[in-house]
Amino acid sequence: MAQRRKSETTLTPVHEGSSAYRYTKFAVLGSALTPRSKESLVVEADREPEEAAVQSVIQDLFDDFISFGGSARTPAAPAKPEPSEPALLDKVPWHKSIWGIESASLRLHHEIVELARYLTPLPEEAMQRNAAIQRVRDVVACIWPEAQVKVFGSFATGLYLPTSDIDAVVLGSGCEDVPQGLKALASALHRKHLAKDIQVITKAKVPIIKFEEAESCYKFDISFDVANGPEAAESVRALMDVLPPMRHLVMVLKVFLHQRDLNEVYAGGLGSYALLVLVAAFLQLHPSRQPSRRFGKGPSKPEDLEQNLGILLIDFFRLYGRTLNTYDVGVSCRNGGAYIKKSASGFYSSERPYLLAVEDPCDPTNDLARNSYNISRVRAAFEYAYLRMVAPSSPKESILARVLRLDPVLFMRTPVAHPESPQRPHKKSRKKRKSESPAAQVGRKVAAHFVMVHAEYGDGRRIGSDLSHCLKVMRVAH
Repeated sequence: MAQRRKSETTLTPVHEGSSAYRYTKFAVLGSALTPRSKESLVVEADREPEEAAVQSVIQDLFDDFISFGGSARTPAAPAKPEPSEPALLDKVPWHKSIWGIESASLRLHHEIVELARYLTPLPEEAMQRNAAIQRVRDVVACIWPEAQVKVFGSFATGLYLPTSDIDAVVLGSGCEDVPQGLKALASALHRKHLAKDIQVITKAKVPIIKFEEAESCYKFDISFDVANGPEAAESVRALMDVLPPMRHLVMVLKVFLHQRDLNEVYAGGLGSYALLVLVAAFLQLHPSRQPSRRFGKGPSKPEDLEQNLGILLIDFFRLYGRTLNTYDVGVSCRNGGAYIKKSASGFYSSERPYLLAVEDPCDPTNDLARNSYNISRVRAAFEYAYLRMVAPSSPKESILARVLRLDPVLFMRTPVAHPESPQRPHKKSRKKRKSESPAAQVGRKVAAHFVMVHAEYGDGRRIGSDLSHCLKVMRVAH
């Protein structure tokens, strides 16, 4: 009874006198006022009418009722179908090359290298981005002739995806009022028809202008007189030189976060720069580089780092998804990497103590993850990926497909060519090796094979079959 009273609504016919009786109340128990919902009307009259009179009055009421969303007697026009997104792939493009690799970690290693090949920008794409940047530079030069436009972020480090934005900064403009400068740039881009979807964000900590370049459709984020962006790109390139696995891991993780809408800081996600620092600190502090794991061989070296990318990716998800105590501990990649106390670094927040603390290598007082309020979702995604990757798998199954959506925009691309394999030894050197014992020959082949695999973190093809063949030969030799 309470529910019925709550749903009662008072309506008055548009034209008075059009109905034989004046009805003061009726309740709509269905979902919409349509001719099919007549049975759902509960009518209360001043006197009890006959059934036929009730139906006649209800029909008059529908004739007089006007709906702003469309006539009740005329069905609404069917909505235009939205353009459907391309269907996802049912298997990874490199599915044939992973057959026969029984080791799950080696199979994952091969997949990571293959994914990096597919995501690596082609020379034509780099030229298109540089051309778009030059067109924006020309517009800036028309307003501030002495200014320089410098690119930073993923494009400057070479870690950008096909869908990544272009981050740039205007230096030396002499503009004292940054919001007005951003508006002047937006006006110039609009007049020259070089940009669309222009947004000027002046109330952010770093005011920026966001737009889409009309000719190339690349998205730009431009700020003014913020020099730490190019400095950060330089530090990232230096880290990549000493940590070769960093590039491959970052490419996989960027796709992983992007497909879950966890890559934007303004939405509480993890930004690209913070992700780079997390990967660098993880590699610097990996257990394979600790003296206890290397039998006391002295200080660690870059070559002591674990060479299997599959193992590294699983360890990354485990560390940041399950193991790290984000309430008390932060992460830094300065001076070889370290775990820092949040309270001692000034990164602890009593309001949000669960936040991840990531120290900026260019500014130790800056916490790169202080605005990543959805870090709990990020960590949950990392833990989910860890559990999915360590689950048993068949030799023909793709492990990356368990955690990545097979988007044709990313996977239906022309991959870069494989690095050239080492040249085979000359015939003279082969004759000399015939005098060696069979076990020594097999050992030399095994060593040469894994040198080839780990050069550029190689593609890993035939790694399972070759290894099994070598082991069989060694058993025969012994």
